[in-house]
Amino acid sequence: MSESQEFNFSRELSNAERAAVCRALSGGGNHGLADCVGEEISVAIGLVHVVEEIDERGNPLQSKRLALVTENGEVIGSTSRSAIESWQTIQKHFGLPPYSPPLKIRVVGIKTKKGRETIVLHVY
Repeated sequence: MSESQEFNFSRELSNAERAAVCRALSGGGNHGLADCVGEEISVAIGLVHVVEEIDERGNPLQSKRLALVTENGEVIGSTSRSAIESWQTIQKHFGLPPYSPPLKIRVVGIKTKKGRETIVLHVY
């Protein structure tokens, strides 16, 4: 994607935090959020950004991606709509990142009424 995305933070980021944000935005995740279902993660920075994907017909498609940076600098990513909506609700109540101390987030897998698996985030 050629357009630059701007993000707001609650304070100036350290170089290590900036590096983690760059990894998060480049899709350089350590693993997906689905791999963390049932676990608690400590989130220092969370971002929702636009990514470009290719659909089954080969057409470019823009979608949102959630990138969570843990207190250890790991990047955990997801394009799950429910996870993104959960994160946006959390951010409305806890403000802009970075979070110190990190937010304790439980990754919860749930089944929808239609029998699909989805992911939501709970704060502890």
